[in-house]
Amino acid sequence: MFDHIGFVTADLEQSRQFYICCLEPLGITLIEDNSTPGGSSWFVCC
Repeated sequence: MFDHIGFVTADLEQSRQFYICCLEPLGITLIEDNSTPGGSSWFVCC
């Protein structure tokens, strides 16, 4: 079982939309958005 997985991406917004669409049928939703301008950003799905 995985605790968490991370991916590096050049376009966080495009990646966010991709994963929201792919994970929604599995009942997994976006629960945390830590977007910061010009810095390291991430989002959490559960």
